Amino acid sequence: MFTIAPVHAALCSRVFRTFCSTYIWHFAIFDENHRVPTLLNQYTAAPRRFSVRGSLLSVVLACTLPAVAVVVGLLYVSFDTKRTLLESHTSSLAREAMARLERDLAIIEAALRLLATSSALQDGDMRRFQRQAEDALPSGIVLNYVLTDRSGQQLVNTLVSSGRPLPSQGTPPALQEVFEQRATVLTDLFRGPVTGKPTIAMGVPVVKAGEVVYSLNVGMQPQRIDVTLRSLDLPPGWLVAVIDRSGTIVGRSRDSEQFVGQPAVPELAAALRRSPEGLLRARTKEGDLAITAHITSARWGWSVAVGAPEAQLHATLVRQMRWAAIGVLLALVFGVGLAWRLSRRILVSVQQLNEQAEAIVDGRVAPVPALQMAEAHGVSVVMQRAAAAMDHAVFQAQHDPLTGLGNRAYLEAQAPRMLSLARRLGLPSAVVMLDLDGFKAVNDRHGHAAGDRVLQAAAQRILGEVREEDVAVRLGGDEFCVVLSNADEPAAMLTAMRIIHALSQPYGNMDERIGCSAGVALLEADKPNLLAAIEGADKALYVAKLGGKGRVELHRPQVGGRWSG
Repeated sequence: MFTIAPVHAALCSRVFRTFCSTYIWHFAIFDENHRVPTLLNQYTAAPRRFSVRGSLLSVVLACTLPAVAVVVGLLYVSFDTKRTLLESHTSSLAREAMARLERDLAIIEAALRLLATSSALQDGDMRRFQRQAEDALPSGIVLNYVLTDRSGQQLVNTLVSSGRPLPSQGTPPALQEVFEQRATVLTDLFRGPVTGKPTIAMGVPVVKAGEVVYSLNVGMQPQRIDVTLRSLDLPPGWLVAVIDRSGTIVGRSRDSEQFVGQPAVPELAAALRRSPEGLLRARTKEGDLAITAHITSARWGWSVAVGAPEAQLHATLVRQMRWAAIGVLLALVFGVGLAWRLSRRILVSVQQLNEQAEAIVDGRVAPVPALQMAEAHGVSVVMQRAAAAMDHAVFQAQHDPLTGLGNRAYLEAQAPRMLSLARRLGLPSAVVMLDLDGFKAVNDRHGHAAGDRVLQAAAQRILGEVREEDVAVRLGGDEFCVVLSNADEPAAMLTAMRIIHALSQPYGNMDERIGCSAGVALLEADKPNLLAAIEGADKALYVAKLGGKGRVELHRPQVGGRWSG
């Protein structure tokens, strides 16, 4: 821990030693009649004289200016840390919003595909199918069901009573891809031909005799997306929006009625074209600067953007700078006053040194007066708190907040040191990649909270099966990685089997059976390559998954072979 107090003491001590030595030397070379002996005068120069008050004021400035630099540095580090945490939070919220959006769309797609298997469609009985579609219409989730043929002509529309004429145009051209690609299609925002309001449609193919004969579509209003966005736990002032493939806003957590249907701001639109995921500094539709994280769905092509107002971050910095300026000003006033008081004490001490020098010239013994100085303990306390805050920030950046395990950054920081020690000692090492089997069913049936509890329990079970010197991390989702020190092939395989056994035990009263598959890769003792070992273990994990799960596979980069439990 860096501290200012020793610098204060060292500078003060040097000044006082200079004063003392100057005065003592002055009285030592003069006799009682204040005459300078000729011999001494040939080898000595006139002593340099200092102003006590001026010197102490210089000490105050020399001690205060570094403290100001440290405070400025701390403010910069604090601001940079807060900005990093803010960016991380916006990215996490963007991923969470995208996950909820994809979940809702997946539910709608599943309902559509189920309805597409209706026997009425296979028989061509459109009246019966319309009644089935109207009965299956979920309240508040979707607007209507529409059945179209390859030409785009509507055959059934639950918004139009059976027997009444249906719109001959207005079907989004994008739904034609249902026939061409035989896959689910999600359109961009368009104006519905019946309601005349902004609408989103999803279409699935209806297959008859191996051919796509119809497109079964569902219409949704943007308000449905707004409900999903408002369910997010957003901090005050934050904003989340959903943008379709054309760059049009289709959902917004704030003022959606005003901005849905408008194009995204140019900076965000350009960022979405450049990369499927990223961070940028852009203005919102209201004109406010925001730190924005965006992510694009690989499945649907839609994007989610989360914006954190930059003004909140700047307000924190201004508040900190104001208090820092007040603190620095008070420190200067206190320092100058203290220097003025100390100068009087030093003058008294110097006078005592003069008396001592005279006593020495006279052959008398006189005690040397002690000079006392105060140290700047406050700066040391500030530095200690700053270091503790930085340690905490580093810990958060290198650990998974859900399980408490290290993350990929922790692995990249810790594993090289462990492998370097293993290389010097000539000890073998191994990498074990782990992936839970059946974990998706837990999230699907019991929700993400239950899945989080399973991940937390799995992390504790992994820690119970490895040693303290091993490195266990969560790479993401239900994937874990363990770097084993001093572990050859049998030991690594045995440890992997123990972990599989531990992770395959029941998790509370859940009916789902959760297991684990593992891949093992060995590291060469003389030149361990962690990245290559992780890739090899990941390949072995893939083989274990394909081989029936609940097993461990060993990656052999040169000699083929496989071991399974």
